[in-house]
Amino acid sequence: MGARTLRGMASLVAVTGAWLSRCPAEQMARQVVMAGTPYEAPYYVKIGDEGWGPKVCVIGGLHGNETAGYVAAGKLANWQITRGVLIVMPEAHQAAIRRHERAYPGNMNAMFPGDPKGDAMQQLAYAIWRVIDYHRPSLLLTLHESIGYHKRLPSNYGYTLCHDFAVLNTFMDLCLLRANADIPDPLHQFGVFVEPHPVCPTYCAWSKLRIPATSIETCMEDDLALRVQYQLMMCMAFFDEAGLGYEQTDLPRLSTASQAPRTALEVWSPHLLALEQGRTPPASYGILRVGANVAGAKVYVDGYYKGCTPASTAVATSDAGRRVKVTVKLEGYVPYTGEADVAPEGYPTVIAELTPVLPAAPSTAATEPGPD
Repeated sequence: MGARTLRGMASLVAVTGAWLSRCPAEQMARQVVMAGTPYEAPYYVKIGDEGWGPKVCVIGGLHGNETAGYVAAGKLANWQITRGVLIVMPEAHQAAIRRHERAYPGNMNAMFPGDPKGDAMQQLAYAIWRVIDYHRPSLLLTLHESIGYHKRLPSNYGYTLCHDFAVLNTFMDLCLLRANADIPDPLHQFGVFVEPHPVCPTYCAWSKLRIPATSIETCMEDDLALRVQYQLMMCMAFFDEAGLGYEQTDLPRLSTASQAPRTALEVWSPHLLALEQGRTPPASYGILRVGANVAGAKVYVDGYYKGCTPASTAVATSDAGRRVKVTVKLEGYVPYTGEADVAPEGYPTVIAELTPVLPAAPSTAATEPGPD
């Protein structure tokens, strides 16, 4: 199987801060949603410098009493990203976290995609959704906890990848194999639990944006340190299967870390969508990479929005390849438009040079003289 094919397989977003120099191999920006309110939540965009890679988003703290989720996400925010992009929001619902309540004053996790004109919880859900929609990651992970073990009671979520669409199981299973290889106790080994929740972020991610998404669930019956460890191990399994490059000091790498990903993360979305719709998936893809001389510019391929720079997207190709139109836009800059030739299993790169819009020249028209 080629590295880029699946042959034979059935504005409430307030931005603050600037790009920061975190370490030699990473760029990081701190940004904020709902700034200046009791529901203010920072998140971090971390870009590695070892070449292009996938874009992954991780959100913790959607429920205020699920401690391991937001503690693990906070640790991820301190990991160094060497390849690809990690967007991590450690504490999405800080008002509930401060009270250690699952939902305060309501269950924000069940209000997606939110409402910019709704109550505070609906506005927060909308602001978080806008982050997901703007960046368009190729994978969304939300970190949660359950009161009990799934293996003891099937209605519990503990130690599952709880997601909403069975078509995603093929990808989830590959990640389970990576993590479970290092989890000796069968009670703590993760499994798949497909249960649709139409108003949660993972459901909306796939149904509206075709982003594969799942929650990672541990069990509150265990010691907090162990729960955090298993959250991070499952995240590492996803990162490794996605091809995201990272360096961590919290725990050892998985024994499966050296295994190459089955295919590019960007390919999973169009492949699984074809299966869901009963179509035969394309035989091959190229991975189009789009950057710009300014961060956060919006990328469109053949008119379809693909996220902000740096962006990486799969393009279905024939044996002869395919030419696509690339547009890059950012407010205050002259838009870029060009073309890219995408060959099967190719990696074409477009770097847009955006230039600022010049201010209008002052009028030189003659004017009547004023009174003396």
